Amino acid sequence: MSSITHSTLHSALILTFGVLATAGCGSPSGLSNWDICAGTKVSRLQIMPKALNLRVGSTETLQVTMYDATGEGMIMCRPAAAWSSSDPSVATVSDGSVSGIRAGKVVIRVSAGGVSDTTSVTVVPTTIASIIIQRAPGWLPVGRTAGLTLVTRDSDGNVITRSRSPRARTT
Repeated sequence: MSSITHSTLHSALILTFGVLATAGCGSPSGLSNWDICAGTKVSRLQIMPKALNLRVGSTETLQVTMYDATGEGMIMCRPAAAWSSSDPSVATVSDGSVSGIRAGKVVIRVSAGGVSDTTSVTVVPTTIASIIIQRAPGWLPVGRTAGLTLVTRDSDGNVITRSRSPRARTT
């Protein structure tokens, strides 16, 4: 007969309840959106990544892990982590999801159970790598009009803007 140690049982509970909590939350970040259960004191938070580069208009998700006094990851069960940005005009944060608003640098802070951790976020301008003007398909008789669409993309191929022009006239 094998024996079960406290550490083994604790790890099994974290794995079991962590998976259930993530499934119940419906969030890919799972445990970072959950509160501390049964009065366990948070000893330390760890936010990852410790530095983030973000383009204007894009969003990335930060992860946070809470640890108890023994250094074990904690099981959490309802919203408790408070997120903040040092300058919301540069980047905003909600439940760990950081969005770049304009170029600049900010510090994102997460707090829970009386402790906190930070990460630095640098928001860089989005550089236009390509501009495509799309015209109406086919031919256009003299004197008729057709709309044009302007599509700009960044260096990763992401669409930055897509706009339709008023109808252009041929002569």
